[in-house]
Amino acid sequence: MRRALLMLAVFYALLPLWGREKITLDVQVGFNGLVYSSAPYELIKATMRNEGTSSFRGFAGIEKGILEKIELAPGESKSIFLVTQIKCGVDKFSVFSQKKKAIVSRILPCGVPQDEPLQLILPPRQIPATNWLVGLDVGDVPDDWRAFIGVELIVVEGNALEKLNPAQKDSLKRWLQLGGWLVIVGNEELTRGIGEFTASLLPVRNVVKVNLSHPPFAIASLAPIPIKDVPVTLYPASALGEVRLSEGGYPLLVEGRVGWGRVQYWAFQPWAPPFADWQGLFFLLPPPSAKRQPWLVSWRVFPYSMLLEWNLFPANLKGIKNIPFRFLLAFSLIFTYIVIPVLYISLRVKRRTSAYWLSSIVLVFLASLAIFLFGLITRERRIALKELSLTQFYPGLELADKMGVAGIYSPRTINFSLLVDRKDTTLHELDTCGEREAEYYIEDGKKIAQNLRVPPWSVRTYEYDAWEKIDSPLQAQLSLNGNSIRGWVENASDKTLRNTFLIFGQRVYEIGNIRGRERKDIAIDLNKSRSLIGMKLGGIYYPLEELGKRTPFGAMLATSKNLLTNCVLIWEGEGSPSPIQVEPAPKRVERKSLYSQHIPLSVESLPGKVPFISAFFIPSPPPGEEVFSLLGAPPLLGSPFQLTYSKGFAFIPTIQGIKFQKIVIDIQLDSKKTVDILLFLRRGKKTYKMEEVAKGRSPGHITYTIDKPDEFLMDGRYIYSELQQEKFFFGNVEIKEITVYGIPKGG
Repeated sequence: MRRALLMLAVFYALLPLWGREKITLDVQVGFNGLVYSSAPYELIKATMRNEGTSSFRGFAGIEKGILEKIELAPGESKSIFLVTQIKCGVDKFSVFSQKKKAIVSRILPCGVPQDEPLQLILPPRQIPATNWLVGLDVGDVPDDWRAFIGVELIVVEGNALEKLNPAQKDSLKRWLQLGGWLVIVGNEELTRGIGEFTASLLPVRNVVKVNLSHPPFAIASLAPIPIKDVPVTLYPASALGEVRLSEGGYPLLVEGRVGWGRVQYWAFQPWAPPFADWQGLFFLLPPPSAKRQPWLVSWRVFPYSMLLEWNLFPANLKGIKNIPFRFLLAFSLIFTYIVIPVLYISLRVKRRTSAYWLSSIVLVFLASLAIFLFGLITRERRIALKELSLTQFYPGLELADKMGVAGIYSPRTINFSLLVDRKDTTLHELDTCGEREAEYYIEDGKKIAQNLRVPPWSVRTYEYDAWEKIDSPLQAQLSLNGNSIRGWVENASDKTLRNTFLIFGQRVYEIGNIRGRERKDIAIDLNKSRSLIGMKLGGIYYPLEELGKRTPFGAMLATSKNLLTNCVLIWEGEGSPSPIQVEPAPKRVERKSLYSQHIPLSVESLPGKVPFISAFFIPSPPPGEEVFSLLGAPPLLGSPFQLTYSKGFAFIPTIQGIKFQKIVIDIQLDSKKTVDILLFLRRGKKTYKMEEVAKGRSPGHITYTIDKPDEFLMDGRYIYSELQQEKFFFGNVEIKEITVYGIPKGG
């Protein structure tokens, strides 16, 4: 008996340890521990192994973060990638049981931050002349393209991309389409055949092997080659893209485009002699620089707050704005059953029961009762999903940026679940109604949110942002001819595009409806524009044009030898499919979809007044280098804008690369009390000092003409200004409208 009790005690003593070491966990942050300090997300790779004798089912991830469902057979290892925002040295990555109890945890390492974007090489190779390349194994390629936001370049050997799984291939291609740079180096394997995925990216076909007795002279012209008489093996191919270097009819460097990204094929191997120590690689693979950021790092998603304004929840009675429905019901109940009886009894006590008083009380009673009865039968008592989305199409890009705000409304307490079709879709809650946040986890490549509780008469709102492969129904060919925009716009779909407008220089021009399969000729007079202020969704439309100039396409407009600019076409459409499914599905679903198409404009002749775009801007020190952070300036979020003592603006010409004889600035202000406002401009040369150039009063205008624009244009690209109250005013000063234009020289 004692022996049995002793064995039982030992068993229970060892029971807590049973399975504790079943799962082993290894965690690393970034690419081989390197982290780009300016990236908005960090990559976490966790490798788990089941050392036990039975299968394991559970979750893995950061506590209070997004978890991923995992299943491990005995002896099986598995790696997962998470792209998220973390606090290194504080947050823990854990493996959880099915009951969300942590089994094993590791504190997330901080990694080695660097100010320069990363450049990777797959598979890892040592190249002395480019020792900054970070080696990458096939298993280290993430399946979420957001992990590549801080990556500038990836060098790949031969068919190495064929070893990636479908999720990794899709992730890499999305990064490439959004401005990535991929270099594929030829080898013996490619001569035997190019893999299907590699062929979809390569700008060449039919790779062959060529042996030369000396290095190619075309390559040697870039920089002296250390060993001149060494034999070299090349892998040239038939070019489908632009040939950048060639030797004896053999293309050595061919470049092609995939979306906004570029793919290069090198017929020579930079790790083989004599190229391993060749300084010419500095020209072909420039070292990473902190001043050369990948554009996605400084990309700012659309201001969801502007979308939220039109997501009218909690539900309101039709025609009555800003009065929550539950308060209106309570008001009518109080009037019907408390206030009216009290008034009636009071009148009886004072013996004022004339027909006039009684009829007044009856009318108020009937009105309150009608409101109450209407509230009982109105459809607002049904559970509803209301969603407003904005889809942006860009030229030369196969992906469209779809974002939106949605709200789930319920007159009674209910739990929902969300199902997101892709795990790289960004999903955040804007309003939890005071309830705890939902439990997020990833399963089979989809993001799921459970236990999303909605209290009675309340709403939970969330935002999403996703890059999807959607074809635009609108095609256009437009050009700027003096003071007019001319060309045509065609609706390639069968559905009518409603309320179509064109935005240029943050002014709006009405086009109207475009029927299905209709081509509409456009002739817009720039002098007959309309302000975005007062438009139904003007706060949403205001930043679209400025946001478009932050893309790689916008950068190409700014650096093009030919004069180019761009405009934005916007329209309303039928509710498009949402990337988010709600379960159980509400019976009432209202979806409103907005669309924008960024259109390039060739400048045939300059207008008399070249409009400028305004953006909030806080320059980074030292003065004179703000141009590098200009793309990170937040757009104006709507108008009128509040001026709280001081605010900085960047005025950006819609057409880059031209000279102005003068620039006119006009700012309209409004306030309940008279306030003195000062306008400062920064000189773009030598001193870079801020100078007070004008003084005005609110309400009213501040107007100033710059007679020597070259002295104030920073790097020739924009003007930095500040508006400042002369004395701090505790009331609201509103910037009603900003109008800036330049008179071109010779105009």
